[in-house]
Amino acid sequence: MPWYAAHIIEYARFFEGEQDYYPLYENVVLIEASTEEEARARAYHIGQAEYDDSERTTEGLVIDGRPATWVFAGVRKVIMCQYHLFDKQPADETAPRHGSEVTYSRLKIANEAAFRSYVNGGSVDVHYEE
Repeated sequence: MPWYAAHIIEYARFFEGEQDYYPLYENVVLIEASTEEEARARAYHIGQAEYDDSERTTEGLVIDGRPATWVFAGVRKVIMCQYHLFDKQPADETAPRHGSEVTYSRLKIANEAAFRSYVNGGSVDVHYEE
């Protein structure tokens, strides 16, 4: 059965004041499923069960000095894991392994300076395409 990388989004909902920005995580989880649709459904279930605290007490969570709770926002994308780029897929193997590409993102960055900063772990503005 194929493996998929599902991008699950959770964000911090503030209890007080205006929700003037959205702190969030894009969590990538591995899903084993027969189809992309099944993988998305399984990821959605995991997102609701594991990444949403809105129905539970999350006393003590403070983000930027503001009390908050984590809320599951959705499944952004589901990507089928690819085998190592230099190997052919073994006929009897379906699990990802060392060197497997499990996900990707496609971005645009405005200029070379911002690009170099991004590559070196810096904080830059990006256009997230996929």
